[in-house]
Amino acid sequence: MYTEGTVNTIIAGVVAGTVATIVLDCWAIIAKHWFRLPTMNWAMAGRWIGHMPAGVFTHRAIAEAAPVPGERALGWTLHYAIGVAYGVIYYIYLSATGSEANLLSALVLAWLFLAAPWLIMQPGLGVGIFSRNAPKPWFARGNSVLAHTFFGLGLYLGAVLVAAL
Repeated sequence: MYTEGTVNTIIAGVVAGTVATIVLDCWAIIAKHWFRLPTMNWAMAGRWIGHMPAGVFTHRAIAEAAPVPGERALGWTLHYAIGVAYGVIYYIYLSATGSEANLLSALVLAWLFLAAPWLIMQPGLGVGIFSRNAPKPWFARGNSVLAHTFFGLGLYLGAVLVAAL
């Protein structure tokens, strides 16, 4: 049974995770247009997920895989669902430890979440564990760290917004 505290924790996490994902997306726009950095093509993530019901979990190169209907929408939905889930996990952590949201804990959690792209998503997309098959592996890793840093900043800003509400 859900308690009021549990519901509040989930709602706070959804808000913070959504804000964090929006901040990450704003960074991606800036990175692409101002710094010419590559950004994630969420349609390819949708393609990856779209092949999973057929039992295909990894690809040599996701861009070479057959397109799936609605892959762009599927990828963006995945992106925001993961961001929201991370926000909920952050608030569960805060609730369980009795901690207040702070920038350091938000950043550390965002950096810990790098395990997911490095160990699950990038291998599934064909870039290998820790982007080892990327044309510039260390550049790709650094780009991931930078993106997750902005997500962590957004997670903290989302927590500030939640506290203000």
